Amino acid sequence: MLGTPQTQESENKPLIGDLGFGSNLQPPDTINGILSIHPLGEPCHSVTPCSQDTIEDCALSSTPVANDTNSTCTESEIGLTDDDCNLEEKEAARAKSDIGEADDSPFEVVRTAVSNSDNPAMPSMTFRSGVLGVFFVCLISFVNQFYWERDNPIALNLLIVQLLCYPLGVAMAWGLPRRMWNCFGYRWTMNPGPFTIKEHVLISLMSNASAYMALTVDIFAVLRLYYNPSFSLWTALVLLLSGQLFAYSLAGLSRTLLVLPASMIWPSSLINASLFRTFHEHQPEFDKSINRASISDSKVGPAVESSLWARDGKQGLGVLSFSLDWSVFSNAFLLSPIATPFWAACNLFVGFVLVFWIALPIAYFNNLWGAASLPLYSANVFTTNSTQYDISRVMRNGVFDAQAYEKYSPLRMSLEFSWVYGIGFAALMSILVHIALYNGKEIIARVRETKTKHDDIHGKLIMQYPSVKAWWYLVMLVASAAAGIAVGVGAHVGVPWWGYILSFAIAIVLIIPVGIIQAVSNRQPGLSLVAELLSGIVLQGIPTGYSILKLYGHGSLAQALSYAQDMKLAHYMKIPPRQVLLYQGIGIVISVVIQTCLFFWLVDHIPDMCRPEGYPWVCRSTNLVYSASIIWNLIGPLKVFGEGSPYSPLLWGFLFGLFLPIPVYFLQRRFPRCTWLKHVYIPVILSGIVGLPPMPPVDFPMWFLFGFIFNFLIHRYWNMWWQKYNFTLSAGLDSGLALSGIFQFLALSQNGIEINWWGNQVDRQCPLSAQPWLTP
Repeated sequence: MLGTPQTQESENKPLIGDLGFGSNLQPPDTINGILSIHPLGEPCHSVTPCSQDTIEDCALSSTPVANDTNSTCTESEIGLTDDDCNLEEKEAARAKSDIGEADDSPFEVVRTAVSNSDNPAMPSMTFRSGVLGVFFVCLISFVNQFYWERDNPIALNLLIVQLLCYPLGVAMAWGLPRRMWNCFGYRWTMNPGPFTIKEHVLISLMSNASAYMALTVDIFAVLRLYYNPSFSLWTALVLLLSGQLFAYSLAGLSRTLLVLPASMIWPSSLINASLFRTFHEHQPEFDKSINRASISDSKVGPAVESSLWARDGKQGLGVLSFSLDWSVFSNAFLLSPIATPFWAACNLFVGFVLVFWIALPIAYFNNLWGAASLPLYSANVFTTNSTQYDISRVMRNGVFDAQAYEKYSPLRMSLEFSWVYGIGFAALMSILVHIALYNGKEIIARVRETKTKHDDIHGKLIMQYPSVKAWWYLVMLVASAAAGIAVGVGAHVGVPWWGYILSFAIAIVLIIPVGIIQAVSNRQPGLSLVAELLSGIVLQGIPTGYSILKLYGHGSLAQALSYAQDMKLAHYMKIPPRQVLLYQGIGIVISVVIQTCLFFWLVDHIPDMCRPEGYPWVCRSTNLVYSASIIWNLIGPLKVFGEGSPYSPLLWGFLFGLFLPIPVYFLQRRFPRCTWLKHVYIPVILSGIVGLPPMPPVDFPMWFLFGFIFNFLIHRYWNMWWQKYNFTLSAGLDSGLALSGIFQFLALSQNGIEINWWGNQVDRQCPLSAQPWLTP
C-alpha cells in the first residue's frame, strides 16, 4: 500500500501478484491499531477472529496452505465488526491523506470525477465479480443479438450493467456464505466482505466487451444469407474471434500512447467513473456536481398518397406517427433519449427536420434524379425500371462481370438512401474541421504533454500492480491475424490474402491518430466511410471484400478504440491491468460464441428471416450492409458516384462539410453570450441523418419528444426527481423491454401462438407508402 511499509515477514511471503493478475497487495500489519493481520500463507484459524482482510487474502491468494487439515475457517469463526465493514472507507481516507491534495491529476475535469487515492487491499477479482461478469456478458450478448435483427432493435450497454449490477452485488455480499474454502491447496471464499467498487468496474468491463458485437455479426450475416449459403458457423466463429482479439491486442499495444498519458483524458470514461463513485462513495456534494454536468393525375389521389407518405412511420416521413412502444423511444439506433443531453437532441432533431421533412419531400416530388419512380424510403438497391437489383445478373464466379452489367442495368437508390451518403461525406469532413477549430490546439498540447505529464497520480498508483507485457499483446495480434488469414483464405471467402493484410494495415495506421482525437475531443471521425471508399477502390468487383475490410479495417479499429476507452476507465479506477486483460478477454470469447451461434440458430429456425415476409425479423442493419456491399464493392464507387452517374453531385458533400463549420465557429466567437448559438454543432446536426436508413423514420420524432419531456421539462421543473430517478428509469425500461420480448418469443412465438391485431401489424398499416410516386 502506498505510504505503508511491509513487514519483513510479509515481504518473504509470496504475494497475490504471483498469480500473474496483480490482485490485492499485502495489507499493513495494523490499521489504526484495530486489526491484526497475519502474513499471507498462515492458516486462517490462527487469526482470532478472522478479519475481512484475512478472508480477502485467503480468497485470492495463490499461496498453498501449509497445514491442510487446519486451513479452513468455519463460518462461526468469522467475526466481522462494524469497524471491519468500514475498512474500505478508512483505507481510502488514509491513502488520500498520505498522497496529499496537491498530488493529483493536472486536469480539473479529471480531478472532479476521479479519486486520487487507491486501496490496493480492496477485493476485485473475486467469486462475485466472476459470476456476475459472466452473467451480464451472457445476458447482454444474447439480448443485443436477439433484438438486433428485429424491426426495432434495442441495445443494452454499460450504463445498464452499472445500474443493475450494484444491487445484485450488494445482495450477494449480504447472502453468500463467508466460509473459507480450500481447493487443491488454494484458499478462497465466496464472500470477502462488502461489494467493492473494483468488483463493480471489472464486471462492467467484462460485459461491455460484448455491447457492440452485433454490428460485426452483420458482416457474416450477409455472407450467409446472400453470397454463400454454405458459409459455416465455425468459419464465422474463427473469423469474428480473430477480429475481436486483433482489436483488443491493438488497443493493448497502443496503451502507452492512448491510455497511460494523463493528457489522454477520454471524457466518456469520466462519466462512468463518476457513476461508479456515486454508488460506492457517500458524497452528497459530489452527487450534485455529477447531475449538473451530466439525442395520379387526379388532384385528390396524389394528395391522399402524399399524406400517407408523410404519416407513415416505417416507410414514409413519420410526420404524424405516434407510438407508445419503448423500443421506438430507445433502441440500438438512437439509444435512450434520457441519457442524451437535450442540446445534443436538439441538434440531431434539427438536422432530421431540415433534411427529412423539408428538403427530401421537395426533391422527391420534383422527381430529382428520377427518384419519384422509386420508393421514398428504402435501403434496397434497384434497376432503372424500379425492380430489385438482381446481383446474379452481374456476377460470374463470385466476382463482378462488366459486360453483364452493361447489358443489365445501372444501379439506382432511393433518394433518401443516396442523400445519406452525401451527408455522410459532409459529416466526415465537418467533424475533422470541427475538431481542428475547437480542439486543435488542445490536441497538439496534449500530445506534447504525453512525456511531461505521463506519470500523474493515477499513473503512479497503477504502477503498484504488475503490468501486462507488450509481447503478450504482440503475440495475440500476430496469432489472431494469422488465424483470420488462414481461415478466410482456406474457406474461400473470395478475398485474396493481401486484402486481409490491407484491412489489418488500416486499423494499425489509424489507431493512434484517431485514438488521440477521440481521447481528447470525445468525438470519433466517420471511420466507416473511409473503409468503404478504400475497399471499393482496391477490392472493386469482389462483393465479399466489403465484409472482410469492414471486419478487420473498420470493425477492428472501432472496437480497439472502445477497448482502449475501457482500459482508461480501469486506469482511473486503479484496476490491476492483468485482471483487466483476463476479464475483457473472457468477455470477448463468450460474446463471440453466444452472438454468432444465436444468429445462425435464428436463421435456421425463423422462416423468411431478413425479408419483409418475416416481420418483425426484417434485419434492417443486415440488409443495409448487403446493399452497401453491392454499392461499394460489387459495382464500385467509380460507377455509382463517378462521372455520368446521377449521384455524382453527392461528392460535393466533401467540400460542403469542409466549409460549413467555419462560419458557425466565428459566429460563436463573435457572439459569445448567445446561449442557443454556442450549442450549435454542425457534425451533430449532420450525423442525425446518417442513420436513416436503417432506422425507421418514426423513431426520431418520438425519441426527441421523450427527451424533451424528461431532459427539458422534468429537468427544469422537477429537478430533484430528475436527479434521483432519471437514469434509473431509463435502465429499468430498457431492461424490462428486453426481458419481456424474450419471454414473449419463447412462450408464444416458439409455441406457434400468434396475437394478431392492427397494433402489431405496423408493416401492413400503410401499404401505399412503400409504392413509388410515379409509375416506372
